Amino acid sequence: ELWYDEPAMNYNWISSSSTSADDLQPLVIGNGYMGAAFYGELTNEKIQLSEKTIWKSGPNSRPDYTGGNKTGGNKLIPDLREAAFNYDQEAVDEIMSTGLLYGKGVKERGSYQTFGDLNLTFDNQPSETPDDYRRYLNLENATGGVTYTDDGVTYTREYLANYPDNVIALKLTASEAGMLNFTLNLEPLVTEKIGSGAETKVNVEKSVENGNTLTVTANIKSNDMKLASQVRVLNDGAGTVEGTADNDIRVEGAQSVIVLLTMGTDYENVWPDYKGEDPLPEVKQRIEDATAKGYEQLKAEHVADYEALFGTVDVDLGQFDNAVPTNELLRNYQDAFKKGNITDAQYRELEVLAFQFGRYVLIASSRDGSLPAN
Repeated sequence: ELWYDEPAMNYNWISSSSTSADDLQPLVIGNGYMGAAFYGELTNEKIQLSEKTIWKSGPNSRPDYTGGNKTGGNKLIPDLREAAFNYDQEAVDEIMSTGLLYGKGVKERGSYQTFGDLNLTFDNQPSETPDDYRRYLNLENATGGVTYTDDGVTYTREYLANYPDNVIALKLTASEAGMLNFTLNLEPLVTEKIGSGAETKVNVEKSVENGNTLTVTANIKSNDMKLASQVRVLNDGAGTVEGTADNDIRVEGAQSVIVLLTMGTDYENVWPDYKGEDPLPEVKQRIEDATAKGYEQLKAEHVADYEALFGTVDVDLGQFDNAVPTNELLRNYQDAFKKGNITDAQYRELEVLAFQFGRYVLIASSRDGSLPAN
């Protein structure tokens, strides 16, 4: 298990390549189709969302689109092969940078886009991180979350990305009745540049139905890609769940709340235009199916599906639980490495975590039926 005793730093983790032990990044869940990175903030919990097929420009963006391949670049393939077979990395880099990927003749290949943020803004939360705060990612069952106690009330958030039903599910609870009060907002962040103008957000439409179901659709102009997402909020019967004038969802006086979310696009892996059906009907059906099952069944099926893959490998290097946050474990390892002494068994725990985390991330980012990990 990876765990930390404070929230992640509040910035875009995708662009960070830092490996500092003090660089606290969000933890991630995924089911091959969708991913979510959660920060664990007490008042303003941000869950950064991704859907693997979201792409701006590329196919359908221009009549002379060439897949991002330089016209005539195929003539350099024999030279590239020869350089590779001769282990001539400098020649490979030269051919790739000036001949195949960049420069005159390359048509707009497009780029991957994150979907946006699911924001949970909680009322009356502490300004300081509680002593028992814990933000965690369980590699054995692919669940993550946050737990802490404030003023005698224990708050628990559990997150998972279910592959069989293709939904992300959150369970929020408080140890006392009526203590969950928050506003849920789903904000797409996909941007694009049209012509010589500045980067702007794509067209977004939001609506709340029955007070508890938020539907968000968007359209990327450059390639006419359709995006759709739906969020449903279910309480335990106590408190209220209502839509707001801003098309957010407001929860008041609850003790246990389930949040179900899914996303999709009209991408279809069929050449040449990769265009499929409107994603909204399927997105709505997933939410209906997940609602019918309920959180506990979704979690049980998720864990069984994940364990069938992850549970095939166990690693024993003589490690033991140091019972310290993972960033401290990393810092201790880095300090010992600089001193040339990482032979002690206490350092094996980080090595096992790194190996198993790599397996976890691959399972979370690439499953049967989805596109390869990006």
